[in-house]
Amino acid sequence: MQITCQHCSNNFEYDVPVYAQGEGTAPCPSCGRDTPAVDSWAALGGGGGGGGEARVYCFNCGKAMTPREGELIPVCDECRQDAASPAGGPGADLGATAESGDPLAGGLGDEPVADWMIRKANGNVYGPFPVETIIDWIKARKINPDEEIAHIGGAWRLFGQHEEFGRYFEASGDVTVGGHGTSEIDFRRRSPVRDALRSGGRLGAILAVLVVVGGGVWLLIANDVLVIPESTIDGIADRVSDSSRRDNDGPKRTEDAQALLDELATTYPDLAGGDTSSMEHYLRGRTLLLRDSVADIEAARTELEKAVVLDNRNALALGGLAELYSLMAYRQIGSLDLQRQSIYLVTMAEDQADFTAETLRSRAAWLIYTKNYGEGMSFAQQGLQHNPGDPSLHFLLGVGAAGKAGEVTETARGHFDKAVELDPGFHQVWYELGVGEEEAGNLQQAIAHYSRKIELDPRAAAAHSRLGLIYEGVGDYKKAAGHLDQAITLHPRGIDAVLHRSILAYQIDGNPAMAIGLLEALMKAGGPDLTIRERKEAGVHLSAARRLAGDASGALAAVEEVLKEDKSWSPGLFHKGLALMDQGRSAEAITEFSAAESKDLSSLERATILFWQGRAAMAAQQSQDALSNYDRATETDPDFIPAYLWKAEVALSSGTAADPNSAVHGLMGHVGRDPMEYARIREPSLFYQPLPDLQPLAKLLKAEASKISFAPNLYAATGMVLFHQGKYNEAGGFLAKAVLQEERNEGALFYVGLVQYRQGRHSAAAATFLGVLGIVHNRGVYHVYLGDAQLEQGKTDDAIASYEKAHGYGAKTAWSHTRLGEALAREGSNDRAGEEFAAAEKLDPAAVAPRRLSFQLNL
Repeated sequence: MQITCQHCSNNFEYDVPVYAQGEGTAPCPSCGRDTPAVDSWAALGGGGGGGGEARVYCFNCGKAMTPREGELIPVCDECRQDAASPAGGPGADLGATAESGDPLAGGLGDEPVADWMIRKANGNVYGPFPVETIIDWIKARKINPDEEIAHIGGAWRLFGQHEEFGRYFEASGDVTVGGHGTSEIDFRRRSPVRDALRSGGRLGAILAVLVVVGGGVWLLIANDVLVIPESTIDGIADRVSDSSRRDNDGPKRTEDAQALLDELATTYPDLAGGDTSSMEHYLRGRTLLLRDSVADIEAARTELEKAVVLDNRNALALGGLAELYSLMAYRQIGSLDLQRQSIYLVTMAEDQADFTAETLRSRAAWLIYTKNYGEGMSFAQQGLQHNPGDPSLHFLLGVGAAGKAGEVTETARGHFDKAVELDPGFHQVWYELGVGEEEAGNLQQAIAHYSRKIELDPRAAAAHSRLGLIYEGVGDYKKAAGHLDQAITLHPRGIDAVLHRSILAYQIDGNPAMAIGLLEALMKAGGPDLTIRERKEAGVHLSAARRLAGDASGALAAVEEVLKEDKSWSPGLFHKGLALMDQGRSAEAITEFSAAESKDLSSLERATILFWQGRAAMAAQQSQDALSNYDRATETDPDFIPAYLWKAEVALSSGTAADPNSAVHGLMGHVGRDPMEYARIREPSLFYQPLPDLQPLAKLLKAEASKISFAPNLYAATGMVLFHQGKYNEAGGFLAKAVLQEERNEGALFYVGLVQYRQGRHSAAAATFLGVLGIVHNRGVYHVYLGDAQLEQGKTDDAIASYEKAHGYGAKTAWSHTRLGEALAREGSNDRAGEEFAAAEKLDPAAVAPRRLSFQLNL
């Protein structure tokens, strides 16, 4: 699209990114500032799209400051005061009358101060220039009256209408605003860095760049501090590259390092001989890197790689690219192979023997991002000795200190605070603080830090991803999905976000089609580099999603690819068995389930495999094998209730039971176990498969119950199956019949209490559970459910007593500890509550309930 910059009036073409949506901004290639674009990336936080105060730095001294409305170039209050002082200063206002009597010819000493900017008719901005130079150009008719002038910190004015400069056009006879002179000066845009490089030689170049780099986000494309030239920055490339060469031939390189340089040169074959210098690409790349969003980091990679191709002995470019590669691997934005390439670049940068602070920072970044914290922090400290004002070095020290200790220590906080002090907009700090708090288990504080990062940087995909994983872990799936969706919008190749969102899609939302779309995009050729483990897990989830979507052939193909990576991997074999069952190949499925069983799995995972092996045996009309597998499942995990339920199907379907009451004998075997333990919410699983429909089994039981008048256990079993179907009213009818026929039927009475509890009749449920305990007082699970009913009634002390009795009778489960913790928290005993939640998580690390309550109570 054609865009006109609102700052400098430059017209330029802008290609809208494919992911653009809503209104936003585009960077002007002339003045470097963001200007409104109708179709841009505002939804991703680009440009002026909200999210915290813009970072603006004083043009004169580089200090962070609050922007003033209408200012062309910011100047801080201190520099303004210096300018007003008798001694003047670097930002002195030359508008005062000089000894010559010419109000425009002022200056300090013999050195004229440049503090005027010029905007030419084509929209390009140049400067700053001293007043004498501008007057000479007007007199030589190299400036036209309809072009514009602005004092640093002031607004644009037409030359011809300016009260101070307009008279020089009158003297030259050229006073028509809108006309053009006969000659055109070859303006070249300037900056403090350029001036230092031109005037100060090698030492000036090094000091100027170090001062600028030490200012944190020292060259933000979106601000007004420096104008990034589109043409060559004269002299920078030559001076920097010359200062970083030891001799004419340069240092010797390893074969691997040379291969990397050759690969980069092949990537950008048409770059050599262009208008843009290595140093200019470095400045842009470093700026984009510090902006920190995925899109900016990927764009920074292009700029820094070009900088290295144009001058592979530019120490700043080599070190900058090394730091970027280390960060990309650490953030999973690029291949882990970038870590290896990074060290080649670090070594080449160090060989140049220049820009010591920057090369030390690149090595520190490589070490810290590869978790060599101690050594990395040592290099960062050395870097600070050369450049104590670099916030990036303090930031790396904070990351290293937090990683080394496994938590955000006071030392780490001190370095992060210093980074923010040096650069108030250094929002990377908030992400790392979030990571540290999250890993230490302080989830509420982690959320606060990630949220602050997003507030300052709305395009922070990684922060959205981490928030999504936190909310997933505590069972708040709606918030988890929202943040993961945001992360994927901002970074479609983000492995963690895509993988976890796809799992939520088919395991929680019941949307396998969405999961298939996400996973296929993740795994396609040209996608992100996945580790072997990530490929295996993604393949299993893709197989599960395809099967649930009705594509058994596609499911089998997906899991076959997984088994090529690891032919004995239990989740892969399990899902292959399920895919074969869906194709009607149950006999083959039995073999896969048998191979999937492993002692390395949890008891719940093993019971799940054995249960489905039993289902496959039933489908293959191998009733005895089915019964054997169900028995093994309950032996492996006595609380895996589905195996008890479907054992009744074997006897009823095969006709081997002597009578209906004996047919449900196996089903009734779970009485005294926790009937809802198998259904507790746990974190998403690689062994996910919805249980079979209970309706056929309930139909069989009801049919048998209709044939006999006295069958308390058969009525009880029918009510139990209907309860697990969620048909509480119908279940209550059959359970009532069982109790009428056998008033001390323990199982029937207990399920009556469960039905009452599910229906919200907590007082009645508590009375029923007390009645069951009157029959069998030492069943710990009955005390647990009595405590649940009492807790819902607000009888906290009674509930605590019931849970403690349950523990005394051996019912120490994740659920009982979680509920006791909740009761203690309601009583105000937070320390004891935290201990109970910790005990619950230790018993069942996959259980969501203890994490959710601990999170909600901020314990």
